[in-house]
Amino acid sequence: MDSGSLEEIEEVVVRERKHLSEDGVVVPIIAIDKHTGKLESQPEIVSRGFMSDNGSDLVAGARDIVLRTINTSNAEERADWS
Repeated sequence: MDSGSLEEIEEVVVRERKHLSEDGVVVPIIAIDKHTGKLESQPEIVSRGFMSDNGSDLVAGARDIVLRTINTSNAEERADWS
């Protein structure tokens, strides 16, 4: 059982949602072959809470940064889940 009342838990959820609506979140989704260390597909960038009309440029830029980071990483870094 949770250590807080339902009202306290709902308050935490509302506070977290408020932070997300003000700050947003960006999550890169990357599929890397664990045997070869190579990308299986282009990275997907998921964002919530802050995109404007210029969002496609921002997502493309983020995807480029992720690709550059992966391409300059060594095999050990690519195998690390974190």
